[in-house]
Amino acid sequence: MLLAVFYPRGFEAEATFLPQGFSAGVSALEAAAAQFGFSFGTPETNLSPQFYVDLITSDVVLRHLVTRGYPESASEPTKDSLAASPSLLVLWNVGGRTSDEQVENGIKKLRKKLHARADRQTGLVTLSMIDRSPTLSAAVLTGALDYINVFNTELRQSQARAERIFVTDRLQALRGELREAEAAVESFLSRNRNFSRSPQLQFTFDRLQREVTLRQQVVNTLAQTLEQVRLDEVRNTPIITVVDPPRAPVRPNHNWLIIWPLIGMVIGLSAAIAIVGALEWLRESQAHHPEEFDEVNRLARATASDLRGLTGRSPKKPVEELERTSTTGRPAGQID
Repeated sequence: MLLAVFYPRGFEAEATFLPQGFSAGVSALEAAAAQFGFSFGTPETNLSPQFYVDLITSDVVLRHLVTRGYPESASEPTKDSLAASPSLLVLWNVGGRTSDEQVENGIKKLRKKLHARADRQTGLVTLSMIDRSPTLSAAVLTGALDYINVFNTELRQSQARAERIFVTDRLQALRGELREAEAAVESFLSRNRNFSRSPQLQFTFDRLQREVTLRQQVVNTLAQTLEQVRLDEVRNTPIITVVDPPRAPVRPNHNWLIIWPLIGMVIGLSAAIAIVGALEWLRESQAHHPEEFDEVNRLARATASDLRGLTGRSPKKPVEELERTSTTGRPAGQID
């Protein structure tokens, strides 16, 4: 019960967001290939809600959250204010023999306070943070959402950058093949001016013309794809929709009012059972085995005397010696 009264209260802030993914389910390159009936067999590019749950509780994100600054003002933070503000390591007074150990201790403490869960039916991801400061609880969740947006933006841009490099190289190669196909048609026409009268020459011309048409379609599609991936490479729009932004809680979390009394009751009941059992054992031992009880009592007194000697305290004199000193005025064994 005393733990429930004196344990510091915590303010729990929550935030909810909905992942949107990078696109409608396929990349620009996959969409271009699908027009021709091809499939790359790549996995789904959308990130599941469980992915964000694991991301929030990873060491990379937690390390970022414990080392970034948290300004005391509730206004929108800037890069300068974040750099000049104390981190969680300072606000929580986290100790450590080295800076790395201090950060690791801060990560362990934050992992106990920051939690994430995902709803499989709705796809919503809920973050919760509990701390003695309601403002700090909300600020940590804001920092987590900012990191998710930065992570998604960098991931999307890196994916678009890789696609742009691939599409650019492939487009150059296809343009070369298109020029070769056009050169073959040009060479055929220069050598066969009246090919329409020959069925064999007409078939050869149609085949060369179809090759040019197919190459031209692929080049046009990849050119459009290249423009799309160039836009994705510089796009920095958020990929998650914040449904419930983090707010500083007004009232503390009262779950501790139930948990700590239960823990105190369990501890108190266990201690009471142990004490009653020990007293009952002593009573039975003294009644049925007095000699063994006296031996155990003597060993306990000797052990206590040795422990006092190790701690620098002078051991207490036996009762018999104190009684003899009080009657004779001098310690036992002393001869005039």
